[in-house]
Amino acid sequence: TDGSLTSMRVAGRITATEFVGNSDRRLKRSIANLDAEKCTEAVAQLQPKSYCFNECDRKRFGFISQEVDCVLPELVCKSGAYQSLNYIDLIPVLVGAIQDLQMQVKNLSSKI
Repeated sequence: TDGSLTSMRVAGRITATEFVGNSDRRLKRSIANLDAEKCTEAVAQLQPKSYCFNECDRKRFGFISQEVDCVLPELVCKSGAYQSLNYIDLIPVLVGAIQDLQMQVKNLSSKI
């Protein structure tokens, strides 16, 4: 193999100056634009939570993967005993929702 790491599980904090993901068009196929209106509908169904992990009293913010699974199952990883959530892949959905809401504001402003 090339020595690359394909999977890693860490129970604790990872600190870095940046996290980057491959995004080059040449690495992708079946590229399609997200429907901004559908993004807004999905975001409206998400239920942000505050919580503490069982082994830590530090207050955290996020989502419950079982709840997100009902809205955006593509973001939920179901390997092992516990479910995980791909927060990075949530970003384009949030951007799509923001773009849709900006368009709605612009349309409403033009009517005033």
